[in-house]
Amino acid sequence: MIFGSPNDSSNFFTITNLATAGTSTTALGTSTLAKAGVSSNATGFTISDGTHTTTVSVNSSSTMDDVVNSINSQLGAATGSGGLGLTGVTASFANGKFTISGHTGTLTIGNLTGSTSAETLANRGLVTALNLPTTATSTPLSSSSTISINEQTITSDAGVTEFSSSATLGSGSTGGLGLTGAGEIRVNGTLITYDTATDTLSTVISRINSSGANVLASYDSLTGKVTMQNKSTGASVVTVDDNNGNDNAGLISALKLDSSSSAVTTLGQNAIYSINGGASKSSTSNTITNAISGATITLAGTLDTTATITIAQDSTTALTNVKAFVTAYNDAMTWVIENTKVDAATKTRGVFAGDSAITAMQSKLRAAINSAASSISTTYKTLPSIGLSSGAVGSTVGTTNTLVLDESKFAAALAADSSAVSSLFGSSGGPLDTLKTYLVAATSFSGLIYSSQTSADTQLRDLDKRISTMQQRLDDKQASLQKKYSDLEAAMSKLQAQSSSLSSQLAGLNKSG
Repeated sequence: MIFGSPNDSSNFFTITNLATAGTSTTALGTSTLAKAGVSSNATGFTISDGTHTTTVSVNSSSTMDDVVNSINSQLGAATGSGGLGLTGVTASFANGKFTISGHTGTLTIGNLTGSTSAETLANRGLVTALNLPTTATSTPLSSSSTISINEQTITSDAGVTEFSSSATLGSGSTGGLGLTGAGEIRVNGTLITYDTATDTLSTVISRINSSGANVLASYDSLTGKVTMQNKSTGASVVTVDDNNGNDNAGLISALKLDSSSSAVTTLGQNAIYSINGGASKSSTSNTITNAISGATITLAGTLDTTATITIAQDSTTALTNVKAFVTAYNDAMTWVIENTKVDAATKTRGVFAGDSAITAMQSKLRAAINSAASSISTTYKTLPSIGLSSGAVGSTVGTTNTLVLDESKFAAALAADSSAVSSLFGSSGGPLDTLKTYLVAATSFSGLIYSSQTSADTQLRDLDKRISTMQQRLDDKQASLQKKYSDLEAAMSKLQAQSSSLSSQLAGLNKSG
């Protein structure tokens, strides 16, 4: 593990009894310039192409990646805004070196001249620390040597006494560390914040493990030791520092990382291998992808003898993918058939029976699969030639609506000419390219499916409008008839009353006579 920086003046390393010792290692993109020996007074450097000069503004807290970003920003920025206005010129950082590529002229890197001698000296120190040449013609411009950084490696030689990982960091008598306030540390360059009033060691460890630091942190309650281990394989270290003195609450000190203790650092080991008796090579991963072109080698253990590796064609993945395509194609065709058929016996029709758009899509799907790839000059130009067809010649009518895969024929085609099979599937103008082009067009916002859906929606809206209009007419007719019957009922009631009155009058006349 690596904790702190060479000049770390914080008290982070006291209580955890983790010893420190200086060590030199190649700078990473996340390494700060301070770790490469750059003064805290540094403010940047200049780059000139002979016509214009730009300033790359960085400081000791900037990382190597920050330097790359700043250089690229100024290389491409317009000359009117202080840049060089260059196109196709880029900076990068790898294997401890900066490189500027893509410029065929002369680039000159110079020191900033500050208002004080301290600034001038600081900026000279910056250019020197980055091992950049002061001038270079043609491309690329690169650091003269690998940039090294100094770290402190530690391993625990004593534990935190009378400590509970579940107690808040601020508590004292209840098993905490008695810290106050909040602070920041960095693990493998990843910022970790904590608050002693609410956080426990357990929450801090969880925060580290779930961060991008790529480490596994743990606390052993029996020994009182905190351990951090890189998740990645190889001879890599864990770096922990106080984030430029922002560990104000003193967590690092409280965890007993004592710079005066003896240090024992245990690093992982890189995998060492050679091929065909060649030079030894190393890898930080047990999975090697660049040893043999097109092959991936997984190292499962150590050997004192030579291992023989047989490389053969693996058709399993290709066969699985083709089967998945066949299933998807057949599912689509089966759906179309089921939803467009007319059953005379049951007098039922599919939802899309007679729909010209759906039947046209069915025809297009069949045509795309059965078409020949005239633009391909390789061995195989049709899917049936590699075992993908709608069935054997002479098959019963109705049995050739879906795709059938002849696995033996497909495997034979792969074995005979795998590149030709790949070309048939992936080349422009091939059957699958034609199918893909059609499907992309059919499913786009202006395609067949969208247009058909839009047309159906329009018809539904028209039907809804017609239904609404017809309903209104029926409602009006009903209201008219109800009024007429109401008027008739009123007239009949009046007539009945008049008839009763007349009957009464006639009855009175009869009595008087």
